[in-house]
Amino acid sequence: MRSSPVPVQRAGPPDGRAVEAPGKPRLGGAYRPPRAGPTRGTRGARLAPHWGILLLAGVVVVAAAGGASAASAPAVAASAILTYSFTGTANGTLNATPFSNEAMTLSVTGNTSKVVSGSSGHYELDYAVHSATFSISGVGSGTLNHTGSVDDNQQVFQGGVGLYDNGAGWLVLVDDALIGGSALASYALNTSFGPTTPQASNPSLGDFVNVPTSAGKLTITGESHVTFQAAAPSGATSTSASLYLLVGGLVCVAAVACVGVYLAVRRHRAKPPQPPVQGEGRPAAQNPP
Repeated sequence: MRSSPVPVQRAGPPDGRAVEAPGKPRLGGAYRPPRAGPTRGTRGARLAPHWGILLLAGVVVVAAAGGASAASAPAVAASAILTYSFTGTANGTLNATPFSNEAMTLSVTGNTSKVVSGSSGHYELDYAVHSATFSISGVGSGTLNHTGSVDDNQQVFQGGVGLYDNGAGWLVLVDDALIGGSALASYALNTSFGPTTPQASNPSLGDFVNVPTSAGKLTITGESHVTFQAAAPSGATSTSASLYLLVGGLVCVAAVACVGVYLAVRRHRAKPPQPPVQGEGRPAAQNPP
């Protein structure tokens, strides 16, 4: 049977009490060095990922906010794609086939950066051959064979807008004097607009005779409830919105790269503390006899 270890006697209090040697392991146990606390480097290394996540989240939020505000902002002159539409209820013939009281739409899609001002208060957006379209409910659709333009004149008829065919003349006109409005007097074809209050009739039917189209010659003999509207086509995004989204994406990519480099440098610099070698400054554990 093993005997209990006898404490090592050292100089101590005068009453002769035994003092156990410092660092002496307990019975059957091995010496364990004191646990080292975190150093400044290791604390920084643990905090670095959190700072990186916060930074990246902030950049993403700012980019998303900028993209959303740009996408929801009104179209501006230098960047928007708009479709200019004239609608009404028409009578006439298409390729010698008569129709009556059918819904008709004439439309042109263009970039507002192409709008030019020929004179004070006059704005014009030219279109190419077969760029202007028409659709007549229950009859047919097609494109106009001539070049032409969408025009807005703030000086005439208290402000008016129309579609001009370079081969035939004015196909449709809507003006403030006839609809009892004033908005067209300040419109410049560079933003979304309308639809306007329905106009009783189309005052330019004298020119809308035998207009050559891809579906045959089109003649309009009567038109009522005429309106004008300018709106972004479905799925179109303005250049300004695209620019915001592109810049936001590039910023996010750059932020991710910077955070990755930052974390790599911090990990390289943060060296964990080395535990003391057994036997240095402390007696090695000994088994009792």
